[in-house]
Amino acid sequence: MYSGFLKRIIEAVDGCYANNSKLYKYFSESASLKEIVDYLYWDYQQPEFKGYLERWRDKAPQYIKSALEEHIKEEDGHGKLFSGMMKCLLGHCDANRNIDYERLKLLNYTFSKECALKESFEFFCGGFFATERMAAKRYGQLVLAFERLQIPPEDYHFIRIHSNIEPAHSIDVLEQLVKPLTTGDQKQRDQILNGINDRTRRSEDFLRWYEKEKCKKGI
Repeated sequence: MYSGFLKRIIEAVDGCYANNSKLYKYFSESASLKEIVDYLYWDYQQPEFKGYLERWRDKAPQYIKSALEEHIKEEDGHGKLFSGMMKCLLGHCDANRNIDYERLKLLNYTFSKECALKESFEFFCGGFFATERMAAKRYGQLVLAFERLQIPPEDYHFIRIHSNIEPAHSIDVLEQLVKPLTTGDQKQRDQILNGINDRTRRSEDFLRWYEKEKCKKGI
């Protein structure tokens, strides 16, 4: 379907450690509910995704600003949906709330005000694409985990929805935001790659730490 630069960046995300972490297989096959909720509690501490997208409005080129606005609009209510899911899951078991916020800050650089002030719109698009592409696989594995644990589907509604829509959503980001920027000079393509590499590297650093420090049974 894709060739050249677009194929290269898809392969970069699909093949990265953060997209193939042994943690996700562990969740789907053998982790306890508490281990899964402990992990999701880190996501619960992250900034709302809609706010992350809104920070980039002013840097968006006019010819793709409407596409960004559509992605922002799609996030309406998602933060509340995620919060509602977490309340349901925390009703099943309490989470470990000892969050290392400095580590979380490093992971979440892409979502920060600092990133929006410092980096280019191309960098943002690379990170956005990587985030959506990796989420698709992660949510699919989590659905398998909840099914194995016989958690009522309505209690993880956010993840069920996103496991279905994220594959198409990542392609929308690629087509609507990334692809139009690849027709410019090499500097734009380099910045897209920088955004992808930054996001996947930070995710890898976090996951390798989490696998070692938090999964006591070993994976």
